[in-house]
Amino acid sequence: GIIEYIFKKIQLKKINFIEIGFDYYENNSINFLHKVNKGLFIDGSNEKVLKLKSILKIFYPFKNIKVLSKFIHRDNLNEIINNYFSQKEEIDFLSIDVDGNDYYLFENLSINPKIICIEYNFWYGSNIKCSIPYDKNFIWKHGSLYSGASLDALCSLAKNKGYHLIALDSNCVNVFFIRSDLRHKFEII
Repeated sequence: GIIEYIFKKIQLKKINFIEIGFDYYENNSINFLHKVNKGLFIDGSNEKVLKLKSILKIFYPFKNIKVLSKFIHRDNLNEIINNYFSQKEEIDFLSIDVDGNDYYLFENLSINPKIICIEYNFWYGSNIKCSIPYDKNFIWKHGSLYSGASLDALCSLAKNKGYHLIALDSNCVNVFFIRSDLRHKFEII
């Protein structure tokens, strides 16, 4: 409901999105695919990519949605995005959920989407500004608490990049930021 609420507040009708890290049955973009103008899913798992491609082929065969099997790191992030979206195309929604280097992807991001949803590590607490050290080949081990960045670290980075915190999901997994030019439509946390 958070994403739908944000879209309604900024009156998005046709959406350009990028989702980095996803599961084919559960991701941040799945509920608004019917409103998509153009979209890009990226994940390092061939299995997830093949499953999502087959689902999109059945339910959204005429949508301009690309699904890439690519292991994303801070050095290839912008090149991959620029291969699919031109500099004239505005990105409305970006989701980063790679279970590890999320902070470093956000830090190196050269585009300025309207909304950014990024996974954070709740277990670091609310008063610690930290992230795991950057490791280009980092792969999260299921069940491990060693991953990602603290909420404080992401909020500090977001502020430096011109974004403002507007929401946290109730599962303490995702944080939502809005670009500065749209902040007047929201209560800033």
